[in-house]
Amino acid sequence: MNKIEEEMIYSEFKYIGPIKVMESAYGVALISGTLLVEGISRNKNVYEIDEMENIAKQAEGVPMYFGVKEDINPNTGVLTKNLHDDSDDHRIGKIIKTAIDRINKKITFIAEVANTPLFPDLVDRIKSGWGVSIGGFVSKLNPVVDKIKGLCNKIKNMVVEHVSLIEPSVVRGQDSAQVEDVKIQESMIYNDESLPTLRLKINIGRGCSFQGVK
Repeated sequence: MNKIEEEMIYSEFKYIGPIKVMESAYGVALISGTLLVEGISRNKNVYEIDEMENIAKQAEGVPMYFGVKEDINPNTGVLTKNLHDDSDDHRIGKIIKTAIDRINKKITFIAEVANTPLFPDLVDRIKSGWGVSIGGFVSKLNPVVDKIKGLCNKIKNMVVEHVSLIEPSVVRGQDSAQVEDVKIQESMIYNDESLPTLRLKINIGRGCSFQGVK
């Protein structure tokens, strides 16, 4: 047997697909607005522009959820109102683009959202002025004193896990963090990231075959 016919070449790649399209008349929207502004939030967190750049980069691609709940705050162990409801059935889309506006000292965003079985008319309800709020955790807090608000925490090394869409009646960290524009779409395209990585095995001179590996 020819030596070259026995040679095998292995190549790892992530199989992304099939691409799914959710089509629903007036059931999908692109929303855009302000994700975060420099300054002190209602819960006394201090955000500065350098840390905001880190937040903006991480926020791209994270899931977006809708609504809040009353539950035990995992950071304090205290029963708290208006915690983000990041359960699976509250997921409505994702952040697809963020940008830093250094002149106005804020992060802007574009997100893609869709109606869901739990919220079948959500897209029709979203309007300018609805709130957005970042969910995640911080590995470092630097105490600082503000002349008006007293003891505050400067945010450092934040890890962004998701963004929540909130109705305007719900109190949030920053009033300026809000939806500013809503554009109705006809479809939503996304990938199923739960599919396995595949190993491509090429037998030189004899074609190729696929081996799935989790």
